[in-house]
Formats: sequence, structure tokens, C-alpha cells
Amino acid sequence: MPLAALCAAQGRGADEVRRRIAARELPAPPYPGMEYVPANYFELPDADEFARTFDGPDAADELAAYLDGAYFVCLRNATVDNVKRKGFLVEEIRRRLADLRPLVEELDAPRTTTARGSAGRPRATS
Repeated sequence: MPLAALCAAQGRGADEVRRRIAARELPAPPYPGMEYVPANYFELPDADEFARTFDGPDAADELAAYLDGAYFVCLRNATVDNVKRKGFLVEEIRRRLADLRPLVEELDAPRTTTARGSAGRPRATS
């Protein structure tokens, strides 16, 4: 939703909100030059509340990403709980992919050609 329209609908001054974004008190819109924010933007935590309630790993990095607007791209609702949950899920996906890596490497390993061909199909003979 356009930031100016949301500010008008909520009775907030757009210039004051922009000042707070520039001061890193509120999260920025995710795309430079485009002032679009989630419709629930003013329900989401400001910087102080995020810092106070986020108890996951890499708190400073997560706050920086939140204030950069990064979580508005990948989460429908960028609450502190959803940011933590996303971090957990990303790590779980990485772990599972790492567990599969040996199988992928096995597929990439050099093979000897068999009488049936390298892919187990009969070879064409002339």
C-alpha cells in the first residue's frame, strides 16, 4: 500500500513517518524509490519494540534487516514471531539440503561405462 495513502487513512503525517524511517525508528519500504508498505504497517513493531522483544540469534542483524524493510518482501506479516520462525525454517531447510548433498555428489561422480551404457540404457550398436 502506498505509504502516503496509509498515513492519510490512519491520520498520521507522512513527513513525520518518513523522518522516523530515516532515523531508523520505523522500518523502511523494501524497494528504494517506491514507498509501498504492508497494510498493517502501523501495527508492526517499531525499532525499540523489535529490539526489546526479539530474542533469537543475531538480534542486531535481524533488526537491521527489519529496518531495511527486507522482511516485507518475504513475509506477509512481519511480526517478531514470524521473523524468528522464518529464521528457524531457513536454517532447517539448509540443514536438510546439506544432508542431501552426498546424494547429489554421488550423481555427479564419474562412472565407468557398462555394457548397458552409462545411464543403464542399452547402447546403440552399428
